[in-house]
Amino acid sequence: MSSYPARYRNNSRLAKHGDDGYGTTHYSQLMDCENRTCKERQKTLSRLEDENKKKAEELNNCFKELTKAKDQKVHQDNLIKDLQQKLDQQKRKCASLQNSNKMLAQQSQQIKNDSETKVEELSNELNEKNLEIQNIKDSHSEFRQQALQWRKEASELQAALGDFGNAELADENPNNTTNFEGEITELKHIVSQVCLVELANSVNEKASASLLEHRAYTKNRAERRGLLSCLLQKHIIQYILKLWDESLEKYTQRGIGEDFDFVHLENSAAKTWASAPIKKFFVTYVKPVAQSNRASETAPFPHEYDDIMSMTAHAMQYFDGLEKALNEVDKNREDAQKLITKIRQLLLPCLSSKVCTPQNPTIQNITTSVLKRLREYRTIKDSNYLNDEVNLVRQLVPKCIKLLGIQFKIYYPKANLKWYECKEVLEGEARTWIDIDGGDNGSMVDICMFPLVYAGDHNQPERVYAKAKITVI
Repeated sequence: MSSYPARYRNNSRLAKHGDDGYGTTHYSQLMDCENRTCKERQKTLSRLEDENKKKAEELNNCFKELTKAKDQKVHQDNLIKDLQQKLDQQKRKCASLQNSNKMLAQQSQQIKNDSETKVEELSNELNEKNLEIQNIKDSHSEFRQQALQWRKEASELQAALGDFGNAELADENPNNTTNFEGEITELKHIVSQVCLVELANSVNEKASASLLEHRAYTKNRAERRGLLSCLLQKHIIQYILKLWDESLEKYTQRGIGEDFDFVHLENSAAKTWASAPIKKFFVTYVKPVAQSNRASETAPFPHEYDDIMSMTAHAMQYFDGLEKALNEVDKNREDAQKLITKIRQLLLPCLSSKVCTPQNPTIQNITTSVLKRLREYRTIKDSNYLNDEVNLVRQLVPKCIKLLGIQFKIYYPKANLKWYECKEVLEGEARTWIDIDGGDNGSMVDICMFPLVYAGDHNQPERVYAKAKITVI
């Protein structure tokens, strides 16, 4: 049912025309005004709602930032707390280190004071020991000079008495044992320089294998190379003598027409034990030596060296066979043995002086082989020392052959070069020199014993060596 009054309903037609008699025009205006006001209020309300949403978003963002700031503040407070704890710990550690440093400084000063006192005491003791050593050296030199003088006087007295059985000539003769001792010392010095391993850039496998062969090992590099030097000395001397023996065998196997074998001699022939063979030998082999002596002012030709090598080989073979025959015929004929010794003394040094020269092709070949063998054991790159090595080997080979291969065979019983190798001790010698030339300023280190043994008398062998020992593992 309509809420309008009946008069409005009944007069609706009049209202359509705008005049109902009751002011309908004014009503319409009011309604329009009210509608406009509502619309404006709705717009204002909508605008306020939008503003409220924006304010709510801003408020929400501010709340989030505030929460984040609170979290950061808590984190920073925790960091500050941790840093403060670490700072306190470092301060305590610093204080502890300062105390330790102070204590160490006091201990260091005390050790320094004690060391200075100890060094001064040791220096005084060292000076006293050096003085004692110098006095001992002076006494030793005086004793040695006295012994040499007595030996010379004894040799002169024996020669003056005309003892034909004397196996030693005067000191000026190279066969005298006094001179032998000096030659042995010189030989030992040269072989020690030749066989140095300390200056090598590297040690080859063959050298290391020699240590394993002797079951010798040390962790110290200097001691290991010193022991290698010792073993190399033994090997090189044996190698030189082996090459020398092989060279002699070549000449004795060329067919000399008659083998010097005197085993067929019988007791009835002992009175004239070798007069005919000796005469034949001198006629056949010694005369060419005399001819070479007359031409000694000029260097021999290669074929002359060949003849000298043949003479030497046959002479040594001859005396070896003759001694063997005399032993089987009559071992008690000492006069015959001494006569052979005398002939050896006179003949072999003469031959050795001609054989052991750098111009001899045999010596040159042995020198080349020795250099090659040395370089199988060690590698040296220093050009200066390579030149020294060649010169030293050129000195070593003829000296070793002259002394050990020829002159040591002038006595009867014939002397042998002996090397001693026990289960617990390896005997040999090696030297380490500070300076390459090995002069008087060099420092010698005896690692083991290197004995050169020869018979100066029938029953009294003489040894010249420097003795020290090293245990073999």
